[in-house]
Amino acid sequence: MTAYTADEQALIEAWERHTRLEFSDREPRATVATMKADSYVNHIPVLTGGRGRDEVLDFYAKHFITRMPADTSLTLVSRTVG
Repeated sequence: MTAYTADEQALIEAWERHTRLEFSDREPRATVATMKADSYVNHIPVLTGGRGRDEVLDFYAKHFITRMPADTSLTLVSRTVG
């Protein structure tokens, strides 16, 4: 098992909170609140997403989080931190 620095552990915890809110709790507003104001989402396969908090929230609320199948889940395969 790898020992993480305090900064790396904080990053892991922030990412896990974000993905829990996105894929388990399915809370668009809470998910976007974990992101910087100037964040962006670019779903390359279908050329959708948004830039900035308002557009990302609109995308998550109307097109992504609320449209995922109920059985969607994440499985950690590997982790790179840094």
